[in-house]
Amino acid sequence: MKEEKRQLEEQIALEAAKKATASTEAQNSETWECSACTYANQASLTECEMCQTKKSTVKKSSEEAGDVGATWTCNVCTFINEQDDAACEICSSAKGADRPPEEEEEKKEDDAAEEPEKT
Repeated sequence: MKEEKRQLEEQIALEAAKKATASTEAQNSETWECSACTYANQASLTECEMCQTKKSTVKKSSEEAGDVGATWTCNVCTFINEQDDAACEICSSAKGADRPPEEEEEKKEDDAAEEPEKT
């Protein structure tokens, strides 16, 4: 009786492991990774849910492209932009900026308000 119970428990555990593996494989085949932000999107989507990059769009880093300086990564949102872009395609931050445009403007206003008046 104990042997039968042990075998039944092993069979149940094996079936559970098979189901978990099948579920993971199905989930992996039902998603695609965005080439720009690496978000795992549902397979039915044609553009990234996070950054709206088209599913077929492939942007490579300069190392992958074999062309040094072919792209630049936005410091604000990490999107990989074309080298010629002066501002990020996704968040509009200027190339090399550490803040989004709205925060840059607020900082300029704050800095201007802190400057002593010249007479």
